[in-house]
Amino acid sequence: MAKKKPQTLPKEFKKYFWEYDFDKISPDKDYKLILGRIMNFGNMKSVKWMLDNFDEKDIKEFVLQTGGQQLDKRSDNFWRLYFNLPKSKFANKFWPF
Repeated sequence: MAKKKPQTLPKEFKKYFWEYDFDKISPDKDYKLILGRIMNFGNMKSVKWMLDNFDEKDIKEFVLQTGGQQLDKRSDNFWRLYFNLPKSKFANKFWPF
C-alpha cells in the first residue's frame, strides 16, 4: 500500500530550503526537491522522517532518475548502496553545470 504523503514539512526542515518560501513547499508537488535536500543535507531525524513518509519505490526512482545530477557524489553513492541500486552513469564524470 502506498504511503500517504504529509501535507506539510516539519518546521525544523526550513534550514534545508533556505532559498525557497518554506510555507509554499508541497510534499505532494515538490517531492523531488524534498528528497534531494534531505538526501544531501539531512540529519538522522530528517532521513527517518523521509523514509517513514515517502514510498521506497518513489525514493529509489528519484535516485535512479536524477540522483546523479541532484545529489552530490557521496550522497548519490550512499543512497545507491543503501537501496542496492546500480552505480550512476555520472559516477566518474564531472558534471558541467
